Parts: sequence; structure tokens; C-alpha cells
Amino acid sequence: MPPIFYKQPIPVNIKAPKGRIVPLQAPQIHLGKSLVALTAHRISSTALTNLRMALKRYLGKKNEFLVHCHATYPVTKKPDGIKMGQGKGAIKDHVARIPAGFVIARIPQISPFMTQKSIYVALQRVTSLLPIPCQFRSQQNNFPSQSLAKITMLKDQIDLRRSLEWKRKHLSI
Repeated sequence: MPPIFYKQPIPVNIKAPKGRIVPLQAPQIHLGKSLVALTAHRISSTALTNLRMALKRYLGKKNEFLVHCHATYPVTKKPDGIKMGQGKGAIKDHVARIPAGFVIARIPQISPFMTQKSIYVALQRVTSLLPIPCQFRSQQNNFPSQSLAKITMLKDQIDLRRSLEWKRKHLSI
């Protein structure tokens, strides 16, 4: 499979209200091994860069991975020693607002027949870098080619049975 290139969104330097993290409408399902957030939380851009660097280090150049969250939401902070009032502070950092059940990172297209402990070790070490509790999820496409042949054979038998029943019913009169 060719490498996956994705250009992440650019953070906007406009002050925004704190707001709330909007929950997911439906669960996210991706093939392969993925890291899923268990609670809603904000993750800073430094934590996400540490996550990317750690995944690169543990997985090496052969395995590709995708990080689905990007720090685009601005966070403001007043400087130390400033009294309350006089407006909102300057933009300090950017964060990613992550709802519960959101897939943070994923490693696509891993064969279910190969047991790769290094991937689980890498995902386990990466979870210690994140400020939220995470869970591993594995989703495979289990459609073996032999089952397709069986399904088509069963459908042919059902069609043959129906046609014989129709002939008996309508032509015997």
C-alpha cells in the first residue's frame, strides 16, 4: 500500500470561548489497531507531537500510522502578575478537543494472523504520554474467500428449490 499523506488543518489565531466538547453521534470504526479515548478531554499540541514521535520511534519506518486528532483550538492565558479584568489574555497554546470514544491514533492494515507484540507495546507506551485514559481496539475485515463460494452455492440451491416448488405448484394443475 502506498504511504498515506494527510495535511493537517492549520490552527487559527483567533480567540475562542472555552465551550464544551461535543460528544460523538456514532462510534468510529476503523480497520486495524487503534487507540480510543475513554473520556472527553483536551489534549495539547505538545502531547500530540510527543505521541507522533513515540509512534515513529517504536514502530520504525516500515509500519505506517495515522493520528486522527489535531490541535487547532486556541487556548488563552493571562500573564503572571496581572489582575483580573482588562479583557481576555493572549493565545498561549492550541489543543485538540477529543470526545469519549474518539479514535486518537491508528495503525491500519495489520494482518489478524500475525501476532505483533511490538505494536501492542508501542500503543501501551504511547498511552502513558497522553493525559487521558485510553483503550486498544482491533477491527479486522473477516471475509475469507471460501465463505463467498459457500454463500453463492447456498443461494443457488435456494433458487433451484424455489423454481422446483413453483413448477410443482403451477404446472401440475
